[in-house]
Amino acid sequence: MVNRSPGGRRLLAHRAVLGKHPGRPMGYEVLRSSLPDDRASGYLWRAAATGAPEGRDPEGALPWRVFLAASDTRPTPACARVETGWDGTTDGTGAPAYTWQLALFDWPDVSDTALTWTGIDRALSALPADESGGEDPTAVTVPDTSAAELAALVDELGFPWAAGVAALLLDDRQVALTTSPALPLPDVAERVRVLDAICSLLPYACRSWLSAATWTGQAGHDLRLFFAPAVREGQSTAVYGGAPPPGPRGDAASGYLRRLLALRAKTGDTHGLVRHLLAATGPGTSAPEPYGTLKALREADLLDTVVEEIGAGAGEPAEAARVLQRHPADSLDDRRLAVLTGHLLAHVRGSRAGALLAAQWSGRLCAVLVEQVLAAGDPARSFERARCYLGAVHAEVEPHRPGSFADLFHALLDAPSPPGDWAGSPSAPARMAGAGGVVAHSSVAAAQRDFPAAFTRAVDAVRARHAAAHTHTSGGAPEQEGRS
Repeated sequence: MVNRSPGGRRLLAHRAVLGKHPGRPMGYEVLRSSLPDDRASGYLWRAAATGAPEGRDPEGALPWRVFLAASDTRPTPACARVETGWDGTTDGTGAPAYTWQLALFDWPDVSDTALTWTGIDRALSALPADESGGEDPTAVTVPDTSAAELAALVDELGFPWAAGVAALLLDDRQVALTTSPALPLPDVAERVRVLDAICSLLPYACRSWLSAATWTGQAGHDLRLFFAPAVREGQSTAVYGGAPPPGPRGDAASGYLRRLLALRAKTGDTHGLVRHLLAATGPGTSAPEPYGTLKALREADLLDTVVEEIGAGAGEPAEAARVLQRHPADSLDDRRLAVLTGHLLAHVRGSRAGALLAAQWSGRLCAVLVEQVLAAGDPARSFERARCYLGAVHAEVEPHRPGSFADLFHALLDAPSPPGDWAGSPSAPARMAGAGGVVAHSSVAAAQRDFPAAFTRAVDAVRARHAAAHTHTSGGAPEQEGRS
């Protein structure tokens, strides 16, 4: 359950505590819980696998905080924070009686509003000590964490470093953040922010499988991202405050890292990128899905990505249509508009984009298409592109936008260069305007009724009239004829 309040989102947190009764010789057990014991214990024991403090790890002072999305017995995503602490009590043997305090939020409550570990940590840390766990859930106000705050920390950490760690997570690696003499580890709350900032370079939905910890000691565990005194066998490492880690091994994760770095280099805007990725909230998965994650990142730069794909011969008409729905023609420069609309016209029947092109139709769009025809190269290619565009407009756009065929037909025949060469003369442009005007414009209605045959006949007529004019003037410019 989520309620908005001036200070953030009001959420229901399920609580539980793993520990010992002071002075008793006993093992650890769930002492209190507002969840069924089997559900609470799965999260608590997974967090407890991080071990206990050791005197030789000054950075490992309690409390430790672990963030989990699932347990061994509950693969359905949730958002859980477990805090390891010690109040100085001992059990019946004199050993420290540590506690692990669980706060668990239902996944839809946090994912629908993209609440972060930082916000959850701040909310839980502000609760009175006597609200650490009980028989009933606790209402908690979780403050929003802005994309600007996380983006600023990403830049402070170093974008290539944070991006490299995020890509390793996507590569299904455990990543240990180890210490560096050059940069002491921050306090526990700041470590949470560091973990959050790294994961903000992945789509928010990845938090349905991510896990993280502010410290893990020397124990074995299955957490994904964590601060630790040293890296264990089989884990990847990134030195906090050091150089970017080695790149991921998988093709998809490597591709994600390349695209992430390229996008940041292109825009210089970490804030916009983090904002986009925090908004990518679903659906959740139980394990990394690199190609799905790549798709989510692609959305951050959809316009130029699709334009580049079309230029490389790999464009999808449906994607071009989606871009035009998101970025109307009047918001695009001529180059992007030409690429997108030209691609759609070439595949308009398969993409069913006639209505979309009709809605975007304008004199500017018509002029852009004419420029595309002129840019086709030699006259034969220009003529074929013109036929393609006119055929598509006639069949798919005209029913939604009457007059669009005539607009393009006239614009092509009024063009100052290559279309004139269809008449077969190197000096045709000027002659085309005069000799072809009457025939071309009086042929529009017939062309619309019977395209492309009528268009071919119209151009043949232009050729014939041009040849006659050329013969009569002996190479000079023909007289201009009025339009009917």
